[in-house]
Amino acid sequence: SPATPRRARVRRHIVVGMTAAAEAAREMALAELLGEVDRDGANDARVARDGGAHSAPLDLDLGNLDITTGAGDADEEAFARLLGVGVGDAEGTLDVELVKYADHDVVRNVMKSEGSEDLKAKAKEVTAKLRAVELESIQDYVAESENLSSLHAQIEGCDLVLGSMEKLLSGFKDDLGKIGGEIKSLQEQSVEMSVKLSNRKLANALLGDFAHQITLPADLIRAVCEDEVDEAYLKHLVRLDKRLRFLKADPNAAASAAARDVAPELARLRAKAALKARDFLMQKLYSLRRPKTNVQIIQQNVLLKYKYLVAFLRAHAPEILVEIRACYVETMSGLLKQALQGHVRSLAELQRSAPRELLVPDDSHTAAAATKRNAATAETSSSPFALGARADVLDALETSSPLVAHQAQSSGRKLPHEKLFRSSHKLLMDTATFEFLFCEEFFGKDGDAATAFSDIFRPAAAVMNEQMLAGGSSSVAHDLLRGGNHDVVGLVLMLRVNAEHQSIMRRRGVPCLDRHLHGVELSLWPKCKAAFDAHLTSATRAAADPAKVARLWTDDTSAHPVAGRFADLAASMLAASGDALAHFGQIEQDVERLRDAVAALLLRVADKFADARRRAAFLVNCCDRVCAVLAEARVIGPLDGALAAVGGESLAECATHRAFEERARTNADAFADSILAAHFGALVKFARDAEAAGSGLDLTTAASVMDDFGARWRGFVDAAKAETRSAFDNAARGDDALKRVASRLSATYARVAGPEGVLARAENSAAAAIRARAVPGATLAHEFQKAFSFSNG
Repeated sequence: SPATPRRARVRRHIVVGMTAAAEAAREMALAELLGEVDRDGANDARVARDGGAHSAPLDLDLGNLDITTGAGDADEEAFARLLGVGVGDAEGTLDVELVKYADHDVVRNVMKSEGSEDLKAKAKEVTAKLRAVELESIQDYVAESENLSSLHAQIEGCDLVLGSMEKLLSGFKDDLGKIGGEIKSLQEQSVEMSVKLSNRKLANALLGDFAHQITLPADLIRAVCEDEVDEAYLKHLVRLDKRLRFLKADPNAAASAAARDVAPELARLRAKAALKARDFLMQKLYSLRRPKTNVQIIQQNVLLKYKYLVAFLRAHAPEILVEIRACYVETMSGLLKQALQGHVRSLAELQRSAPRELLVPDDSHTAAAATKRNAATAETSSSPFALGARADVLDALETSSPLVAHQAQSSGRKLPHEKLFRSSHKLLMDTATFEFLFCEEFFGKDGDAATAFSDIFRPAAAVMNEQMLAGGSSSVAHDLLRGGNHDVVGLVLMLRVNAEHQSIMRRRGVPCLDRHLHGVELSLWPKCKAAFDAHLTSATRAAADPAKVARLWTDDTSAHPVAGRFADLAASMLAASGDALAHFGQIEQDVERLRDAVAALLLRVADKFADARRRAAFLVNCCDRVCAVLAEARVIGPLDGALAAVGGESLAECATHRAFEERARTNADAFADSILAAHFGALVKFARDAEAAGSGLDLTTAASVMDDFGARWRGFVDAAKAETRSAFDNAARGDDALKRVASRLSATYARVAGPEGVLARAENSAAAAIRARAVPGATLAHEFQKAFSFSNG
């Protein structure tokens, strides 16, 4: 039975424990006999052990107890054989015991301390006592036999309980093993079912999509063949398109038997859908040709709504799309050409005659040029070269609308050609932008859209090139570009407008007009240069022709009309060019060339004055007139975000202004010198001659000169003021000229009568007497400072 091995194991544990206890008792007895253990302590231990047998439960360590003597006897026999003695005699047993316990500390100490004879004797005694102790120990165990019997009964009861528990647990283990197998089986089935489910889903997706795409529902066939083209019809085309694309994209599906059965029906449906899309689009395109049709409304609200028809035709009927595109190009090119042509012709009736005057007037304008003018006149506002309100053409270039011809005609106004140029090109830009974006959205952002737009706008661009640049009889630029007109300001404004239009198109991201606008720029620059060269030639030829110089001259020191016209022309060209044309550098170079030619002409005219004072005053007034106009002018631009013309930097720092300012100062010095030469020529000559002569001073001349100066210098102040006031148009320039006169007169007088003057250096009494009669330099400076100012009257 299962309990039998357990009982045997328990018995072995008890025997081993008893053997270990006997050995421990033997060792204790041996130690007691050898004097190493206190007897009283041993007795107390025995009493405690004996008393404990009755007063407390027996606590035995039976782990290694063995009450049999087989193991000990075997050991003793082995030791006896090794020692060569018998086991039965006492002496042999003692030797065996000594060898057996040779490593024990007590035995080792005894054997070291005593002789061999005493040791053997004492060993015999110890052996006898050990036998006695062993017998006592066995009696103790026998006395405890009842407890051991009770313990054995308890152990057997435990064995029965443990046996039943073992049986129960074995049953549980078997049941759990069966359940684990079932769980493992369920897991295997679950994995298998998951794989089957995934395979079914994949197969369902593939086969379901294939079945969905390969079949032609009856409602789709009926809708494609019978329904009218509307927004709902586009959804049916989407379904048909998916099926057509499916067979094109999947060769395996196209090679299937189901595809071969369905392909003829799909082809017929495709042809039917393409035909209905063609008829619908052609009808809408033909409607654009009806008079008074708002083309952009139809494009935005009708054609773009049905742009999917074009996408369907591009994918499945490209030959029909070519026909649609050709019809649209033919329709829109004609409409745009007609619209732009009509607009340009209507604007031509509003054109104001372009100014035909050159910078230097011809003979017919000589009388007007000879008319006396001063700085207070309003010549700038009436000058044919003044910018004035013409700068408004640069205002709100992107946000303003093109001109409405009939509204402008009803007001009876005539407009400068740059405004008509701006209006026509604004219409072209807006139309081109709308059409380009429409073509991209309607035909798709590929080659079709760009090609379609190019074909559409080729006739319209030809009209613009012919009307705007060729100068035809009905052109808005005809009056400007034909011979005899030299409105260089208008041409510069047109160049600026064209440059700003290019910037606008770049901001819009629409490159469709880049080539056209660049062509306009290339056409305008030569015309602008030709018009400018005409003005330049008029100035150079006038300077080289004495007869024309004589006709231009008048005995008047006011600024010459040519100077005012040049100032207006230079300010207009520089202000209108702005940053948009500055990178070319052409305008600045042309103005500098014209500046030099005009300066040379004014010098030739000034040479006609017999009086040096009037000559210098004339040149100063001309230079002041140019500087005043340039200082007031400002560069137009840069254009701000709202595209309104904003005043830029002043032209007061331009090269032309600096050049004429320098000429004005030079001629003001010449005017001061001429004033001194006219009133005190003798003083000036004496100072120069005396300094050149050194020690040879003419005291008679010195006395005469000094007396003359002392008698007339106060009257000179009033005369100089009056003369300067009448000579200069600019009061500030006259005040500056008076200061120059006073400075030069004071310096000249000091050279003669000053502390370092020629009289002081003569070192004789006569010279000292002449110098004593001289006007003090401080008095002279004070009176000049007080009197030489326009503010003092």
